Amino acid sequence: MMISWIQYYVSLFLAQDWDTTLSVYDSIHAMMEDHKNNKDKKDMHLKPFELCEIQLMRARALEMKGEPKKAIKFMTRKAIFSLLIN
Repeated sequence: MMISWIQYYVSLFLAQDWDTTLSVYDSIHAMMEDHKNNKDKKDMHLKPFELCEIQLMRARALEMKGEPKKAIKFMTRKAIFSLLIN
């Protein structure tokens, strides 16, 4: 199920629909948080490089939307930064 959300997220990004892209990111993030400790839902867990990619796409969407300061603030959050360097 998570793969479908990621595909939708990427398609919106490529279509340059920044508002909906960011909205779908929020939904993906919420689903990941809901299923963080649930080992039975293997399809809801992403690999580290996949997590990194969706974070970078969110930052780029914010930048393209005209909100570069929000993108910088997002990328410098400790939780996001640690994902990127791993």
